[in-house]
Amino acid sequence: MATVFGPVTFPPGPVLIYRRKGAGSDPVLVATGTILGAAPDKLVLKRVLLTGLPVSCKNNKAVVKFMFYSPEDVRWFQKLQLSTKHGLTGNIRGPVGTHGKFKCSFNRVVQPHDTICLALYKRVFPRWGESYRPLVGAELMSAAATDGAYVQVLARALGTTPE
Repeated sequence: MATVFGPVTFPPGPVLIYRRKGAGSDPVLVATGTILGAAPDKLVLKRVLLTGLPVSCKNNKAVVKFMFYSPEDVRWFQKLQLSTKHGLTGNIRGPVGTHGKFKCSFNRVVQPHDTICLALYKRVFPRWGESYRPLVGAELMSAAATDGAYVQVLARALGTTPE
């Protein structure tokens, strides 16, 4: 399964994916398939997983290190939910000291060999490669480098207003 940025095509439409081996070579067929659905309102997200180790564990509480570097970072991410590799969930209580350690509490007893995780998500936009330059124009290529500015440029080129 793959995500494609392109014109809206409704299922069941055939998909052929080609790749060039070199600059002057002919494209080679690498995959075939069908379109499952068209959803222009979907977001593409990048997931980053911050991990830390419990220093001391007592009942449902633990002190975690190696996830952050300062108390300001701990306070910034304090409202997000923590998880562990063994399936526990918890919250950050507050910073401990000046080196990024923090107190947290979980829904069950924390084991010392467990890993504490914090998932962060960021919206990502498609990279417009050089092969798209003849199709979309130089103005759209330069606007694609900024966050979301290509939507306004594309809407202006099509004669519509962005929502």
